[in-house]
Amino acid sequence: MERFLEDGGGRKEQIYAREFLDTAFSSVELVQEGAKSTTARLTSGDTEYSCVIHSSQSRADRVLPQLSLALLQARQRKGTDKNAIPLPLVVVESATLSLFTQVRMFAAEFLEKNEALGVLSMDGSSCFIGDGVRDHSVRPTKRGFGFVARTPINLFSDTHQWLLKVLLAEHFPEKLLTANRGPFTSGRQLAEAADVSPVTANRFLQVMREMGFLDTTDDLLKVIRHKELFLRWRAAANESRNEVAIRFLWRSEVKSQMQCLLEDSSVGGVLGLFEAAELMGLGHVSGVKPHVYVPKLALVNLGEGSWESMALAAEGTVPDFYLRQAPAPISILKGSVQRGGIRYTDVIQTWLDVSYHPSRGQEQANLIQERFLIDLFEPHLE
Repeated sequence: MERFLEDGGGRKEQIYAREFLDTAFSSVELVQEGAKSTTARLTSGDTEYSCVIHSSQSRADRVLPQLSLALLQARQRKGTDKNAIPLPLVVVESATLSLFTQVRMFAAEFLEKNEALGVLSMDGSSCFIGDGVRDHSVRPTKRGFGFVARTPINLFSDTHQWLLKVLLAEHFPEKLLTANRGPFTSGRQLAEAADVSPVTANRFLQVMREMGFLDTTDDLLKVIRHKELFLRWRAAANESRNEVAIRFLWRSEVKSQMQCLLEDSSVGGVLGLFEAAELMGLGHVSGVKPHVYVPKLALVNLGEGSWESMALAAEGTVPDFYLRQAPAPISILKGSVQRGGIRYTDVIQTWLDVSYHPSRGQEQANLIQERFLIDLFEPHLE
């Protein structure tokens, strides 16, 4: 079965939903994609669903109208998919028990026999109603005498991303990811390998256990449910980018000037995205300007020192490259790989970064996934 879904509308909620369906159903066929909704034909066993995906703000007064519209659109597909069960699906950033209660009330009033619906939250909770889908429901976290929104523990903080890479490093050759490799049997061993405090490592492992991504039954720290972990990681990494367009003042060969910049250890630059994929031997997209990560843009003094030959690209001019502040500097810089004096992002980081890029980024991500991640994903697809 084809496991990759192309990025149509570019909204992370839409992508998250489509990839959730890709893991939850035995087959997924995209019928129509748009900026505001996506239609897919799903199969689970002998049952087919006509799924219309919308995204919404997390408030009930925003979710329910979207759910109603998606339900109407799914019903209209009955003319095309006569045997398919309508399945409207609304994706939100976060959810509460109150929201799910109102969704169930909506279903009780408007959902007909042989119909289903779902609300999928990117915080990991979900509410599905109807035969064949209700098992996908995940309740919000319970605390005290009721369900409340728990203060989220960020599994994908900068340090936690680095610890994840260290835990996963044994699955990749050193030319793709720089990290001390396991296996590990304790938080102290992981802390030593990652050069963090034991307290930090143990807190990270606790979060991994609570979220169901860590198996310690055989005394080894073993990551499980890789595909879901990576999809959540990718969604979390899709934040606004702090970057500037740069041009070289000297109009000599750009490639050689880039080489000098990246070889300058005082710059701390790391080549990323499509150029990094190229250095891994997986170049797929051409024509995109290079991206260089630095720890902090505020520390870059254009026109001085190592930056003396560079300036901001004037509006209307084509930049030579983009300078991007590393959103997770510890993870990006420590995991980066060196080749020929140039540092570039590791295989996991490159996959994360290209996935949402508008210039055929999903194609590049799929290629990396097929080549380097499929062995992690395949055992967990069914």
